[in-house]
Amino acid sequence: MNILEEFIERKNLKCVPAIHHCTDGLVVARKLKLNASLAHVVESSTHECDFLTSYLSPHCYVYMIIQWNEKTKSPGSYSVQFVSPIKLGENYKACIRHSDSLNRSFVFKSLIVKTVEYDEFESTMFTWMRSFMNNEEKWLLASTKDDSYFMLWESFVYMFDRYFADLPSHVKSALWDSMNGKNDSLSRNVAITSVLRHINDDCRSIVDLWTRDFVLMSHKFCSWTSSIS
Repeated sequence: MNILEEFIERKNLKCVPAIHHCTDGLVVARKLKLNASLAHVVESSTHECDFLTSYLSPHCYVYMIIQWNEKTKSPGSYSVQFVSPIKLGENYKACIRHSDSLNRSFVFKSLIVKTVEYDEFESTMFTWMRSFMNNEEKWLLASTKDDSYFMLWESFVYMFDRYFADLPSHVKSALWDSMNGKNDSLSRNVAITSVLRHINDDCRSIVDLWTRDFVLMSHKFCSWTSSIS
């Protein structure tokens, strides 16, 4: 825990916007949909900041992946990559055939990669968060680890929507339950497990992609997201 984090905790200043250092972090966002409120609604802002506007507009989901690069003779820096999942359509069949040697560029589109120096990290993060807020289309930011997990699950379904469209009706029913924001976390997790169990019997490689990429990403959620959104 750094000095800022210790001060905020000691003074119980949980509402104070603060960016925390992370060695391996994730921020998840998606465009607001009327029927699936999963996370904190990001309202439009008056700040003049359009850094990401051109990158965000064509995409439904965006992951901000943060990695700390330690240096021995100078202060470290952060590598920040913005990634969007690709809607595969019929191409999901090629993804299945080549799952063992799958190039991640086939399923994830890299939008932009930036190197951020350690002393510019906080101001840069605030600037980029305002880019989400200032975008003409409202966005949802995952504000808890559960929100992040379910939003990643949504984006996974978005990628393989053509595959899911051909599944039996009882699996589609469980799929809907897994994405219904009105259900509690336990019910949604049970539904996700049910869907994955069926997929595993039908097409294990899709489940492997979920486990190998999306679940691992969910463990990297940046908890400070809620304080600045």
